Amino acid sequence: MLSEIEKGLEGLRAKLDRIDEQLLDTLKARLECCIRIGLYKREYHIPMMQPHRINFVQERAARYADENGLSKEFLHNLYELIISETCRVEDIVIGNSENRRQDISSSLVDQKRKREELFNGDRDTNTSN
Repeated sequence: MLSEIEKGLEGLRAKLDRIDEQLLDTLKARLECCIRIGLYKREYHIPMMQPHRINFVQERAARYADENGLSKEFLHNLYELIISETCRVEDIVIGNSENRRQDISSSLVDQKRKREELFNGDRDTNTSN
């Protein structure tokens, strides 16, 4: 039988798991939007790299950090990782055939399935956070 302290921690971890799942779903939606952007850029012969857009995204994250008491360095590093992946995906979409879009979409679906399996398996045994 769980003590009140353990129950409280279990409830907080369950909430954290739900937030993590929402975060991952949001990242997936962002990547899917980047696929559409890549297709648009390919159709209209727009270069993949748009440094002004990257600067805008990073500056917005820095403002958000200031306004919400978060670490600018953390958000900068997080967005560096996100931007790197979205550029990789856009490069595939722009540089290859329509079949690559399906490959990327299938990969995203597979990743979601694996994540759900991981979340479902970890809910009973998770001890971190």
